[in-house]
Amino acid sequence: MIQITDNYMFEKDKYCYILYGTESKEKMVRSTNNEGKLAFEKTGEMVDTQYRVGYYASIEGMLKAAADDAVSRKAEEGQISSLQEYLSEYRNMVNELKEAVQAQLVEVA
Repeated sequence: MIQITDNYMFEKDKYCYILYGTESKEKMVRSTNNEGKLAFEKTGEMVDTQYRVGYYASIEGMLKAAADDAVSRKAEEGQISSLQEYLSEYRNMVNELKEAVQAQLVEVA
């Protein structure tokens, strides 16, 4: 996989770019409750998990999706409360992703 930022990476096959994100979640363990039914218990330990954001035909589309995913997650967490904040954060994220890609291109050259 190719790292874009700390939270996003991708891989490419012959058809498309596949974007993945990472997020921290509290680790859960499987157990059974008093009635013998399956249950899950939180351990208090935080672990990074990976999720597939989507499939994209172009690198530009993939980067826009990464920006949208990051900003949408912030909005879901209550860190963004207005359209103006959402659009501003989206623009900042697009610029951050472009800079990350540019930095990697410079390293290759």
